[in-house]
Amino acid sequence: MNRNELNRSHLQVLVSAVLYGYIIVGGRVLSNLGLSLIEIALLPLALSSLVLLLFRPSSYRSLFTRSGFYGFALFGLIGAALQLTQYGGIVLGVPVAVVAVLLYMQPVWTVLLSRLIHGERITRRKLAALGLALAGMLILLNPYSPVADYSFLGMASSFLAGWV
Repeated sequence: MNRNELNRSHLQVLVSAVLYGYIIVGGRVLSNLGLSLIEIALLPLALSSLVLLLFRPSSYRSLFTRSGFYGFALFGLIGAALQLTQYGGIVLGVPVAVVAVLLYMQPVWTVLLSRLIHGERITRRKLAALGLALAGMLILLNPYSPVADYSFLGMASSFLAGWV
């Protein structure tokens, strides 16, 4: 890998990190400005698509064939649904901290889905990690607090976004 390719790779990682951080904080800012859920969800997708197309245009030729299009369309539909769930909690009034906790539950779902889909063994170490993650989530969310009266739909949306 030459120096130019390395610099491009670093820039792509940096842009990815900024866009990922944008999910929660940026979503709240844009929601407060009055943007709709669709508008908020499309902005990082458009920006990341632009970056990808600018840096790797030759690698996307296969997407524009008939066989590549169907897979790309399915991938896009699934990605769009997941993107909307990430911002759904924010738009529906769930606090940013709660959305962040639910988004960062993704490793729990990875362990469980790898068991269901790939038949991977869940070891004692994985069980302990799952237990700690779930206990931490319950402590941070404090669902029995009288103040914790958040939108059910917003919480469900954030919960599903953790599957991403």
